[in-house]
Amino acid sequence: MADDSKDISRLLNPADKLTEDLLIEILSRVPYKSLCRFNRFETADSQAFDYVVCNPATEKWVALPLPGFFSKIQTARLGFDPAVSSHFHVFQFLKDGDGHVKGVEIYSSKTGVWSHKDSGWGFPARLTSLSAFGNGFLYFVAIWSAVVAVDVEGTAWRVIPMPCNPFGPEIDLAVGFTDPSQGRLYLANIDHHDGHRLLISVLEDYGSEVWVLKHSISPFDLLGEKYVHRGIRFHIVAHHPRRNMIFFVYGHDKELVSYEMDSGKVQFIGVLGNGSVGPYLPYVPLYLEELADWN
Repeated sequence: MADDSKDISRLLNPADKLTEDLLIEILSRVPYKSLCRFNRFETADSQAFDYVVCNPATEKWVALPLPGFFSKIQTARLGFDPAVSSHFHVFQFLKDGDGHVKGVEIYSSKTGVWSHKDSGWGFPARLTSLSAFGNGFLYFVAIWSAVVAVDVEGTAWRVIPMPCNPFGPEIDLAVGFTDPSQGRLYLANIDHHDGHRLLISVLEDYGSEVWVLKHSISPFDLLGEKYVHRGIRFHIVAHHPRRNMIFFVYGHDKELVSYEMDSGKVQFIGVLGNGSVGPYLPYVPLYLEELADWN
């Protein structure tokens, strides 16, 4: 009997004895290098998890109520624009067995509840990790075919054709807003079929589906002989939220570099390391205290 008790004690997890409030307090004190604005963590119930929205700049956070559907493999994103509202939305996309989006659950900090909507894209969309939020819409790059978007109410669904060949098997894409106040959506892609050229297109008319090519540059002009001699590929990380600037990583050691499109200036930022794995999330500190529902 004593041996059995020892075996059982080895299986017990000490964390199971901690209350949810205490777990949240512990997690809130873990240094996270100010990179996390939105995350999720498991509770004592291994079949469920909680969403937590936090602001590293002010160390404010809020735990959300549980959505109607639980799965660790769903795609979730935060929609928040402090220039428009202090309220935020969390999108949890529901997928079928093949990874196609079949619906979305949207949490509103204004109402405090989740709402479910079936997909309105009209085709079996599979989402990449690349997304952007602006004008009340969450934008994703869908694999192979289009930029897709859904609004914070889940009532308006958009499909915007790519500005490039939708059937190209090797296109590195990143979507983002450089000026959300003007509603201009930018799309950067690396066309591996045309010498790995970097192309920047913009949807200047928010209501249209016409992309305008704004910038094109070769890898040699970006990185010089280093690129040509080593055959290094580079991958887009993000757009600057207020400037005509993009960030990308390249090389074995994942060097992070910025490129200013207006001046053509290329600036080395740092080495992320060979073990660094994307996606990489841009973070802008926000010190506004009057945010909805922060604890």
